[in-house]
Amino acid sequence: MTWNNKPDNETRSVIDAFLLKEPKRKGDFYTDGVTYQVHGFAIAKHVEVPVSEAVAYKLMTNADLVRLAFRFGRYNNPVITNHLDMFFKGLDVHWYGDKPMMNGKEVEPDTWYTLEQLAAMPEYVAPEYMPKPRANARRDDCTMELFPA
Repeated sequence: MTWNNKPDNETRSVIDAFLLKEPKRKGDFYTDGVTYQVHGFAIAKHVEVPVSEAVAYKLMTNADLVRLAFRFGRYNNPVITNHLDMFFKGLDVHWYGDKPMMNGKEVEPDTWYTLEQLAAMPEYVAPEYMPKPRANARRDDCTMELFPA
């Protein structure tokens, strides 16, 4: 549970268990060690890393290489958006109108993205604002001729 965009310790413990690939459940937040779920929607998952890349990373840093993929779910849910934004560093998520955005890129809400894939995508450019014409707008091209020939 989150209050005022601040997670409680139980929610943080589920995220920590997910990052350590251990199963854990607290209320509506659940991980089986592979995926992290909020209200039944999987929003983060571990991605398979090639063995050669994992070994090289382990030798250079003495740490395990963890690669994650993220998605929004099917619709604009503030709890899911807050979880992605608060818990996973390097990930900036929000909705721009009805468009889901991750790290400044427009994404499909039900598609998985890694940070590397997001970095390779083009930046989102908002369309120019064009006001809608009024229904009762006066039209200058419909004037009658005052003195017909």
